[in-house]
Amino acid sequence: MTLLFLNSIGGMEIIVILLFILMFFGAKSIPGIARTLGKGMREIQHASNEIRNEIRQTTDQIKKDASIGRELDETIRTFEHRQQETINKINTEINNAVKPIEQGVNSTVRDIEDSAKTDQTNNPSSLKEKEDLSDKNKENQ
Repeated sequence: MTLLFLNSIGGMEIIVILLFILMFFGAKSIPGIARTLGKGMREIQHASNEIRNEIRQTTDQIKKDASIGRELDETIRTFEHRQQETINKINTEINNAVKPIEQGVNSTVRDIEDSAKTDQTNNPSSLKEKEDLSDKNKENQ
């Protein structure tokens, strides 16, 4: 750990600072001050390491969460794609099953229409005569 202000201090200035500390605090109290400073520096370094580790753990957790989010999105897209494929297959099967029935119904309708047209062309007045007979029977009753 480098202190920013030590880069601009020369050797002579450091000696002057040490002499000032020696005169101000005395020779007996300097080892205690050094120990206290050392403990303080260790605690600061320990706290700094804990903060770094916490940031790393949080970053790793965020990366994992983001990864899970991407995996979840991919899973949803895959599910939706498979669901649409299944729906398309079912629609195709239904259409294939309905086509023969629809063709049969259409064929039957055409046959009935052709038969009715044939009856009208062969005997055009038969329908009118039947209506007249029906009306006469109602009048007689």
